Formats: sequence, structure tokens, C-alpha cells
Amino acid sequence: MSIHRLLALSTMALLVHLVAGQNLPKPLIVVYSGTDTAIAQALASLIEQDPRFDGETLVVSSPSAVDLATLLPTTQCIVIYSDHKDHLLGLETTIPPFFNLGGGLVGIRDACYQPSAGNLSRDVFPVYGNFSIVKTSTAQKRVRTYVQVGTSDLTAGLPERFQLVSMGTFLHADKNGTYIPIPASARIMYEDEETGSPLVVSYESEGGGRSVALPGVMVVKTARVDVYYGTLLADENFVKLFTNSVFWAAASPRFARVTQDLAGKLATIQEESQSIKERAELAMKRQRQKRIVTVGLVWILGLSACALITKKLVLAPIRNEVA
Repeated sequence: MSIHRLLALSTMALLVHLVAGQNLPKPLIVVYSGTDTAIAQALASLIEQDPRFDGETLVVSSPSAVDLATLLPTTQCIVIYSDHKDHLLGLETTIPPFFNLGGGLVGIRDACYQPSAGNLSRDVFPVYGNFSIVKTSTAQKRVRTYVQVGTSDLTAGLPERFQLVSMGTFLHADKNGTYIPIPASARIMYEDEETGSPLVVSYESEGGGRSVALPGVMVVKTARVDVYYGTLLADENFVKLFTNSVFWAAASPRFARVTQDLAGKLATIQEESQSIKERAELAMKRQRQKRIVTVGLVWILGLSACALITKKLVLAPIRNEVA
């Protein structure tokens, strides 16, 4: 189903549910990974298999589809995995309003990198990533070591230290590649043992939006190499980290606020409609009463005229003849 059709159907379904007084439609989690949807489909499957999941998922394949997803009233969280700047064209404009109004977001890889994502890597996924450390050698297994530095729902069920396959990571650094700490407003849950740079960053906007940045998740589609995405997605620690991130971000207030606003507006419309209906019925009743009175008067006048005509033109001559 196209995102355009989903936009129309989602809005219609929401209104139908509200009119019928039924429960609201289920929240939507959108997953985007550029033109190759294989990784997105795999990530969506991880979400769907989680017992905490009670909504719907949608995999999209273009920035314009992500733009439209930000307009859907049921969109609760958007997951963005990008390995190329072209996959992020236009999102620097459309994603921040969604986030600032309470939407949830998970950004993976280039979504956390300034040369690719622009202000997204500062205002939404605040890694401030301007430098990359990439391991290209296959002489040894390419991994990043995650060391816990903060605790929240994001870290639930995860060890304090673990490794995940990855070609490298993005970080905020000076010209020599030395890590520069990011602002304290962004909470670092895990950092890289090698560089000290953040590997899991959670952030909340003033409007209640929630984002999670995963700048160290760098994998490829080739199954014969150690950094194959299938290997990563089969790792229990990554599955827990990713799904924790999605459900933490999805707990942001946008969906509840939008649907509550719509419910309130619809209730007002229904009240106004009922008032108009009652006034119309009263007016019709008065009109019917007026018509009945008018018809009654016409009948009375008619009968009076008939009586007068009968008296003058029929009875009077007869009386004269009799007399």
C-alpha cells in the first residue's frame, strides 16, 4: 500500500472510529532504510515479534514517504537507517517538527552524521557526528564494545558491557579525530570502549519528543563478511537494544495528544451538530404548527364563505318564494 493511500485511509479510519465511539486505531511505527528495504523489513520484524508491540508497522523506501509519515495522525515512531546522504534528502526540514511536537524517532548510522544528515545529527539525534572511525580490515572480527554509562528503560535486560559487529562509528571530534563530549542535555547510555564516544544516545525535546541515536551500527548487505546485517540482527543484545530504543521513543506523547485533540474536536462538532439538529426540529415543529393553524383558518374561512353563499344565494330565494 502506498504511503499516500495510507495517509488517506488512516485519517478516514481514525474519524470513523471516533464517530462510532470505538477505540482509537492502533499506533503506527514506520521503518525506513533508503531504497533497499531488506534491512527495514528485518528491523520491522524485530518490532513485530516483541510482546510489547500492539500497533502496526509500515516499511517505506523514500524520503518523501517519510515526510508523509510525519503527517499521519497515528504515527508514533519513525526508525531511520541510512548509509547514504541521498537517503536523507529533505528530512532535515520535515523530521524536526514531528520530533518537536512529541514524535518518537530512532536514528541509525548516517542519520547521526552531520555531512549526511545536517542538523538532524544535532537537533534530533544529538551525536554531533562530524568524524568517522571505520575499520576496513577483516584480519579480525570488526566489532564495537558497548560500555554502559547510564541507566533507563533503554538498558533494561542488557549487560553492562557487550560487543556488536560494526565497521565503525560516527563521533564528534576535532581535526585530529579526538572525541569532543556532546552536550549534557543528551543522555549517553553506552559509550565506545575504544574512543569514549557515544554509541547509544537518548534525547527529549521540549515538546515531549523522544529520540535514540545509534551511530555505531554500521553493517552491509553482503552475507559473506563479518559485518553482515543478518549477523547483527541475530544478536540478542542488539535485538534488545533496538526494541528497547523503539518502544522508549514510541512512548512519546504525540499519538495520544493528536488522537485526544481529534476526539475533543469531533465531540465539539457532534455537540454543535446535535444542537443544530434540535433547533432545526424545533423550527420544523413550529412550521408544522403554523401550517396547521393556517390550514384551519383557511377551512374556517372557506366554510364561512360557503355558509354565507348558501344563505344569500340559496336559502334566501327559497324563503322569498315560500313567502
